[in-house]
Amino acid sequence: MAGNAPLQSRITDIPSAPEFAANRFISAGFNGNALTLTFGTTHFLPNRMGEPMGDATESVTYVTARIVLSAAAAAELVTNVKQMMERLGLVRPGTQQTLQ
Repeated sequence: MAGNAPLQSRITDIPSAPEFAANRFISAGFNGNALTLTFGTTHFLPNRMGEPMGDATESVTYVTARIVLSAAAAAELVTNVKQMMERLGLVRPGTQQTLQ
C-alpha cells in the first residue's frame, strides 16, 4: 500500500444470500470478541382446531436468525441505527432519549 492512501472498498451484492424475517428481538451477548444478536418470529396458536386466531391465548417464538458481529461491525451498526432513529424522529439528536 503506497503511503497513507485510504483503502478502496466495494460492496458486491450476493442475490442468493439468505434473508430472514423476524418480529422479535430475543437476545444479545458479547463474549469479549463478538456480539451475537438473536432474532425470532412469534406465532399465535388457536386454542382449538378450527377456531379463529383472534381467540388465541398461547404463542410460540421460534429463533429465525443469529447474527455474529465483530466489535467494529457492532459499533457501525449502533451508529447507523442511532442515525436512522434520529432521522425518523424516534430519538432526540445527540442523545439516547426516546421521543414518545
